[in-house]
Amino acid sequence: LPLAGIALAAACASSGSSAPTTSPSPSTRQYPDSAAPSAAGASWQGDLRSESGSSVAGTVTITPAAAGAQSTAVIALTGGTPNGTHPWHVHMGSCAEKGAVVGAPAAYTPLTADATGAAKLEATLPFTAPATGTYAVNVHMSPTQMGMIVACADLRPK
Repeated sequence: LPLAGIALAAACASSGSSAPTTSPSPSTRQYPDSAAPSAAGASWQGDLRSESGSSVAGTVTITPAAAGAQSTAVIALTGGTPNGTHPWHVHMGSCAEKGAVVGAPAAYTPLTADATGAAKLEATLPFTAPATGTYAVNVHMSPTQMGMIVACADLRPK
């Protein structure tokens, strides 16, 4: 993942916050693929914490692929909208500081929750995980409510 240079776009609000957490539109936060690191980096992991009064929680792991400029992301959550779609992105920065999306926003396959609101996805991302930096993962309410972040995870090297 071109995580190096991506500031977390998710402002991690406390789970007791009643006001929605918003972020700029993905097009204003896009991190250029050309600025992504070229060498394979580290594996990253994080725990999703609820935001905007949601009950979404879960885990995220991002691992460089064995060959090429790709990474594998595994994201699992509970507490999502039953049968709902939740877009997600890796951002530069932290949950407390908004930043650019790592890579193209369209590279991230949205999570699709089951009837209980649980979802798990393994996705290949078209960029290499960086070796250093500060990154976070945002989970959005829905494709039509991208400004509402329902969970955020600060990523740390694994």
